[in-house]
Amino acid sequence: MSKEPFLPIGTMVRLDEVELSRLEFLHDAGMECCQLCRISNDYMSGEEGKKKTEILAGALAKNRLTVPTIFFSFPDQKWTPDECGITPEQHRARRMLYAARQMLWAKPFGARYCVCHAGHFPAFDTPAYEKWVADLREFCRLTEDNGMFFSFETGPEPAETLERCLADLDVPNAGINFDPANLLLYNQTDPKEFLDRLGGAVRSVHCKDGRRPAVGEAMGRETPLGKGDTRFIERMKQLFETGFRGPLIIEREILPGPEQDADILSAVRLLKELRRTVSA
Repeated sequence: MSKEPFLPIGTMVRLDEVELSRLEFLHDAGMECCQLCRISNDYMSGEEGKKKTEILAGALAKNRLTVPTIFFSFPDQKWTPDECGITPEQHRARRMLYAARQMLWAKPFGARYCVCHAGHFPAFDTPAYEKWVADLREFCRLTEDNGMFFSFETGPEPAETLERCLADLDVPNAGINFDPANLLLYNQTDPKEFLDRLGGAVRSVHCKDGRRPAVGEAMGRETPLGKGDTRFIERMKQLFETGFRGPLIIEREILPGPEQDADILSAVRLLKELRRTVSA
């Protein structure tokens, strides 16, 4: 990782809902990179896809934005335990192939980290779990062959589940995209405890903040970065002590507009100050 940029700061760019002029905002905000998401056949297929990709590459270069990381998405995905991610057996083969196409499409941009909400894991020590691990291991080997990492997005799974899964996969390029807010939103492992157990496996970060669910609520609530309960700065300093120097990707999941822009700009300032303290 020493040859890579030092803690590059960026945000998620969802290709299905963003104008390329948005990249100017990222540049003017002082970002160095972005995470490309929702990479569809509009970009990956045919001559039209090739043209759109070339236009995107030009806009990224013009605004001096690198692409260290992508987030896998699937056009028919539903956010339910039996339908999310690459785990459901009824979708697994097709989605792993679709993810592989996204990975290969992103490789010329220099992407290193492929992130995914894997979906609801099968129960440990069952034939379904063993088959899933074997399938995912082969996919991780494909990413490794292409010089890339596969990272689980933190969310519904507690730390011990991801720890066991990484051990069972037993491949060097499988790791974690640390989203401390998700751990609270899904009411899972405390972010500090999570890093105590798995900090060495973190490859990239979603810079997001939030709070646990209130009584009677199923999900917690997101907040602007630094204004939730993740103790974000403390967690990042804890993570940096493990040697982490990877991408810091801002995620603010509210509707595009002035409020989102203001929160993103605030997050950039916070992260740049954090980076200065780490590099001093």
